[in-house]
Amino acid sequence: MDDDDGVDDGVDGARTHHADASTDRVYAHVKAHTARIADGEARRRNHTLTPRLASALGELAHAVTREIARDVRAYANHASRDVVDGTDVALRARKINPRLRHARVHRDEDADGDGDGERAANAS
Repeated sequence: MDDDDGVDDGVDGARTHHADASTDRVYAHVKAHTARIADGEARRRNHTLTPRLASALGELAHAVTREIARDVRAYANHASRDVVDGTDVALRARKINPRLRHARVHRDEDADGDGDGERAANAS
């Protein structure tokens, strides 16, 4: 049951509260990493990244990440799978950039079987 804190205190509420805390941690990490990357790029180009811009970039990165996650889950559900796999990610990548329509999905083993994730030298 809810009280004034807005968190469901029942059994399901414990999971909801945990999920909210997990989402908050992910959000904070995405924002922090985005700001760090953007700041590094700005410094490399002898520019300054303002805290306001860093925050806005972090929020944008988080929003895009959430949208991509929703899409790949929807693709897996449509394929009657409970788990997202590389085909879902490749499909979403093609949505982001149509030039990736020929993107291939790397399975557990790479194409030449040597464990480096690369295709064989003579493969086309």
